[in-house]
Amino acid sequence: MAILTPEHTRQLEIRLARSRLSRTQLSKIKRALAQKESLYIPQAHAVWLARLSLNQAAEEAARLVRSNLTAGVPQPSHARRIDRFWNQCLEEALAHFGSRLINPGRQRRTISTWAAIFESKVARDRSVAAFVLALWSKETSADSSSDQLCPKDRRTQDDVARALGQLLGQALAKAYDRHKLKPAEIRTLFATQFDAPRSAFMSLRGNYATFGNRG
Repeated sequence: MAILTPEHTRQLEIRLARSRLSRTQLSKIKRALAQKESLYIPQAHAVWLARLSLNQAAEEAARLVRSNLTAGVPQPSHARRIDRFWNQCLEEALAHFGSRLINPGRQRRTISTWAAIFESKVARDRSVAAFVLALWSKETSADSSSDQLCPKDRRTQDDVARALGQLLGQALAKAYDRHKLKPAEIRTLFATQFDAPRSAFMSLRGNYATFGNRG
């Protein structure tokens, strides 16, 4: 497994060329590289870090652990956009949880932080915050109509999924610290391919939302 940074762009290009990815897959990876600070690319056996960051490296290490644990487990197709969104939220949650095990003091955004961001004068920030607050709320999570609240454009979807994932990841980490979440349960989460990602996210949110997201 290679750890690549902008100094190793040529090495990344070579690895991608040898990976026999389709044009669609390559396009998706290149778009992710342009948008994200870090990216685990299993087909290239590489982790890309746009900048050297303990948090980003820890997140990608968690993704690598999850990839190894789910090897051989059939992956749901998630043909619906909404299922892909909620699955993305879960992946972000597990990655963030893993990063907090390595760096417990990592700066976090709580639900109160997002409430403050909602008052921002920056329209895009307000939009992301509105989705986060609505989708994280207890009332919404109990109702399948939450699917109707999911963002339509890809960039906003990515930002909201990351934010929701971080909220859940923080809650899982705090629950783990308080021995409310056992190591065996964490291993099961990392080894599971989620057939019903929305239900899985909401179940975890319902069980652990009281941990880690106050203040």
